[in-house]
This record gives sequence, C-alpha cells and structure tokens, in this order.
Amino acid sequence: MSYARSVMPVLSRNWWALALRGLFGVLFGLLAFILPGVTLAALILLFGAYALVDGVLAIIAAVRAAERHQRWILLLLEGVFGVLVGILTFVWPGSRRWCCSTLWLPGPS
Repeated sequence: MSYARSVMPVLSRNWWALALRGLFGVLFGLLAFILPGVTLAALILLFGAYALVDGVLAIIAAVRAAERHQRWILLLLEGVFGVLVGILTFVWPGSRRWCCSTLWLPGPS
C-alpha cells in the first residue's frame, strides 16, 4: 500500500504525460488499423533490427562462454542464424512480408 501512496503524488503532478501517452497509443492503434501495409512494413524492419542485434549478442555470449570452457556451439549457431535472418530481412524485405501476411495477418502481400 505504501508504494501506491508514493506513486499517487507523482501521477497527479504529471497527469498530462499519462494522458498524452494514452492519446498517442490510441492514435498509433488507429493508424495501424487504417494503414496496415505501412504498419506491416514497419514491423518487418523492427523484426529485422531485433534479429540482427539479438544475433550479435548471442555471438558475443558464445565467445564469452567458450572462454570459460562452457557450452557455446548452440549460442554461436543461434547468433549466426539471427544475423543472417536480420540481414535477409533488410536485403529482401519482401520475403518477410510475404511470410507474415500469409501466415499471420490477412493484410496485403
């Protein structure tokens, strides 16, 4: 109960930030509904960036695990696969768009 009491003054002083966040959330949701093609393209690029960064971090984790004589092969394979998928997504975004629209969403391919 003390946490709620400590948060309430902050929220009451910054109510406008919370309202602005909600407004932007609703606007982004409406834009995603109105422009599904643009939304899908943005999500595909976001996925590509995530896969690339995750792959690089997995490769770094594999190198560190190998230095400590721990299991590292699967981390390395995951990292290489993630980097390849991330690069493929940026080089050939149509492949990801087709997969996403065919398998998940009824949007345009």
